[in-house]
Amino acid sequence: MITAYRTYTLILIAMILSIGALFAQGEHVIDDSKNPEYLFSLASMSGAIEGNTLTLKGVPLVVYFSDRPVRVSGHISLEKFIGLWKKGEDNFKADPPNAELAIYDESGDKHAVLIISSPFPDMGRILTLDYNLRWLSMPD
Repeated sequence: MITAYRTYTLILIAMILSIGALFAQGEHVIDDSKNPEYLFSLASMSGAIEGNTLTLKGVPLVVYFSDRPVRVSGHISLEKFIGLWKKGEDNFKADPPNAELAIYDESGDKHAVLIISSPFPDMGRILTLDYNLRWLSMPD
């Protein structure tokens, strides 16, 4: 299993959000008039997995975007993203999101589908999450 990553490893996580109203009180650039679904992407310079805990280090911000017909995009701080976790009736705390963990380094690409929960930001750019592994693809 994946245990630790080098400093130059890039970790991307995209989460599917099935609630249009989550950002009702969020950034003013988001138009909820058509109730879009949002995807989120986090990148970090390094990370580690210990047991069922994933730690991402060096997360500068969270990018969000939606599909047609609204096509909105932008970014928010990690702290604001964590603050949205419990907002709305159908939120991430009630229904934890799926996430793609993609690790890119010299040994090849590694991918895992996770269900993530219990986000805990630490010192601004570090994010710790609990996860359950759903699918894993490792290079030969």
